[in-house]
Amino acid sequence: MRRVAPIVAALALVGSSLAPRAQRPVRIADELDILPTPREIVLTGDRLPLAGWSISAAEGVTLAQTGADEVNERIAALGADALQVRSELGAGNTIIVAPCTHALARDLASELHVSPDDPGEQGYVIAPVPRDGRMIIAAIGSDGLGTLYACMTLRQMIQPGEAGPELAGARVRDWPMFKRRCFGCIEILDDSPEGIEDDEERLAAYAEEYEPHIRFLARNKINFVNSRGYWGGLEDPQLEAYGAASEFAARYGIRVHRVHGTASPCGTLSRSPLAPSRRRDTGRWRCGSRSVSWR
Repeated sequence: MRRVAPIVAALALVGSSLAPRAQRPVRIADELDILPTPREIVLTGDRLPLAGWSISAAEGVTLAQTGADEVNERIAALGADALQVRSELGAGNTIIVAPCTHALARDLASELHVSPDDPGEQGYVIAPVPRDGRMIIAAIGSDGLGTLYACMTLRQMIQPGEAGPELAGARVRDWPMFKRRCFGCIEILDDSPEGIEDDEERLAAYAEEYEPHIRFLARNKINFVNSRGYWGGLEDPQLEAYGAASEFAARYGIRVHRVHGTASPCGTLSRSPLAPSRRRDTGRWRCGSRSVSWR
């Protein structure tokens, strides 16, 4: 009888070694080609064809509207028609895109334990929620930026299927390690469009240069970027383009900061050594040998 316990323990070890191991988030992210890797992600094993679905996006929340556009851009890139976007909860299978405090998401946010503090600033939750014979995909952020980032992850979960785009079923809970993520410097103000006299055509030419870069950064959840530009006065076309670039970047949760000279890829975030009265609302990004203040 005294030998029973060691035998049982040995069998338990063998059984545990043969049991399937839970997938790590990095392996799931590699499988679905998701970048950055979410903190928590668990596959449900479902593949949800998106034909006939709609998107309910929070009205008046620019980042939620941008997120809905990003989801539809992915669907269109896979050769399917974009989903209808509405401001209210419609019938049928729906993707809800909203901050947790918005009326559109408030009940689901409570059910999924999403609040401004959990998972917190820029955090979000993605979850399938069966409801009244239909499927709802909740893409809910703790704030507006978290809502956008939910869509940036969700768009990568949309995979090609035999009958059109399919959503890989998964439960995701994610939040950033660093609240400010900086790209050293982006060249978005080329000299080439300056010769265009028509204002709208000139801005459109600039937009062709900077908008793809802004989208790329936002899809990788970068929210701060330096821009290098030089202008001689308020009428300089580059200043006009810089303003347009900043406004476009704001729709993607990115702040553009103009710098002179060059900047190298960004390092770590440190607090600004300013007077104590200003430390609360001011930080400092250190980009190589350069420090850039933000408020």
